[in-house]
Amino acid sequence: MNGRKTIAGGKTRDLMLPLRWLMFGLPFFAGGFHQLTCAVTGVLLMGYLIWQGKQGSGLLVSSGLIAVAVLTAGYGLSAFWAADRGMAVYGVVRMLPVLLFGLALSRFPEGERKRVWDLVPLSGVVMTALSYGLQLIPSLKELVTVSGRLAGFFGYPNAFAAFLIVGLVISAFDENRRPWAPALDGLLIFGVFQSGSRIGFLVLLVILGLLLILRKEGNYRVGTVALLAGCFALSLLPGLLGGETAADRYLSISGSSSSMLGRLLYYLDGVKLILRHPFGLGYLGWSAVQGSIQSGVYSVTMSIAGCCSCCRRNIWTSSPSWAANDRVL
Repeated sequence: MNGRKTIAGGKTRDLMLPLRWLMFGLPFFAGGFHQLTCAVTGVLLMGYLIWQGKQGSGLLVSSGLIAVAVLTAGYGLSAFWAADRGMAVYGVVRMLPVLLFGLALSRFPEGERKRVWDLVPLSGVVMTALSYGLQLIPSLKELVTVSGRLAGFFGYPNAFAAFLIVGLVISAFDENRRPWAPALDGLLIFGVFQSGSRIGFLVLLVILGLLLILRKEGNYRVGTVALLAGCFALSLLPGLLGGETAADRYLSISGSSSSMLGRLLYYLDGVKLILRHPFGLGYLGWSAVQGSIQSGVYSVTMSIAGCCSCCRRNIWTSSPSWAANDRVL
């Protein structure tokens, strides 16, 4: 492997197990987004790298590792143009667990790395079942819901929906797909519906459409369509019986709604800010200039949706395009 020493095949399974369980458990701690969980995750990964090195594993440089390194370096470079240089350095520290995870993963042969994600669908299934049960307990309902929408342990329904959709894709392409996998897929789809995320619903339809095209097995296609229809009907059932359900939000999807237009305006302001400050404003630097670039009426609040914020961050900037708007979608 490019002349570098890698983990022997017999050791791969044992050495990868901690990373797999990290991917299973971390979503239950808001994806590691909070300062404390971010710091603990970094310490755990650092310890894992030391232990991994003692097993005689070597580093394999890949395009993914280079991308993560550039992302982390981009946070550091933004300090020169940051609204608050101290916070810019803090942003680099917060990105370190991502870099450490990339370093740990790069020590495995390329064909083995995808096994790290195997437990993500199961994590989503467990979170959906646990969250749905907790919301039935009045004193615990607020821990897993936001405005009546299931948010899992992310504290943000859109992030919860995105996490479940990622799990659904991983499950669909699992080479060792088990007979009970369709049941797990059904729970993931049900969780997306219960999140009330309209953008999540639209993304789900697109993803399932692509899966129906890519997966040519007839039983998979029939089963997927049946799961989609069944889960949607099951999600609407509490509302039809006089209870509460977030799934009825999908019946009010409109391109002319104030929330949808607010989100589009929000993104437009983010693009303008990136063009005005292409080298970034440092971690949370957007908040210092938000009032000067805001071109419409919308509220901006911080979200604990770690996976969504990571997906939306620009390599060179911490712009408002990754902050959450709790009034839209």
